[in-house]
Amino acid sequence: MEEAEIINFQEKIREKKQKEIFKDITSTLGAINDYVNETVSDYYELMLKDPNTAIKKFQEYMYKIRHYNSESVFVESIAGGPNQDWTTPLINIIGIMYPSLEKEVRKESLLECLGFLDTLNYVYAQNHVELVNEPQLVSDIIINRSFYWCGAAEYVEWLKKNPEWKTFSELIPNTKSEFWLSLAVVDPKYSPLEIRTNFYKVFPDLMNRTKYALAAIAYNFAQGRSKQEGGNAEDYLNENLSHWDPTLHSDILEKIKEENWINLGDRYSA
Repeated sequence: MEEAEIINFQEKIREKKQKEIFKDITSTLGAINDYVNETVSDYYELMLKDPNTAIKKFQEYMYKIRHYNSESVFVESIAGGPNQDWTTPLINIIGIMYPSLEKEVRKESLLECLGFLDTLNYVYAQNHVELVNEPQLVSDIIINRSFYWCGAAEYVEWLKKNPEWKTFSELIPNTKSEFWLSLAVVDPKYSPLEIRTNFYKVFPDLMNRTKYALAAIAYNFAQGRSKQEGGNAEDYLNENLSHWDPTLHSDILEKIKEENWINLGDRYSA
């Protein structure tokens, strides 16, 4: 993939061309199930017209996808859970709007997502979270459900096998999740300076949202560990930051001050 093409891809995200993002979401469905594709499309249109109503109807649309025919419940029982390639697109449609929603509305949308994920065993929940694009939605999910953390191993392998920007950048269009890709890129243990520098330059909007996500993770994980182990929360925070590119630390610390995350507290813990 030429750098100019990657820049164009970033422009689509930065300018919030939601139809282009939606096309990427539904591309995973292909022609496998026209009914599922149509249901996802209907939910997307509702989200654009009336986000509040769409959030309230999230479970209703999820039910439609999971019960697309008379055998679907039986298939899920045999498989152990729903097909994440069919159900995660609904979560990603929430993710399109998530950063721009008012905090209270984001809380309601997060509760809807967790209301679905919490019905699954944790492995199936992780299978869904690894496909979620929006960094701020992923971080809000995992600061409330740390056991849904799935890691970025796939993208770390990309970096190990493609340590130069030219070859690494060609893989970017194949990413399953913008957040987990970004998480791998910001780790200097695996990500060479050339790749980090170019990635930050080409994807500034994604990186800004990733910094908000890292702020949420670093702070809330530090607070949680301090509560459990009795250590100093600031030390744990610095330890968390140490896993990521030092050039990002000041921006992450500034975003921590904003407290832009949604921590539901123990009352909502699974």
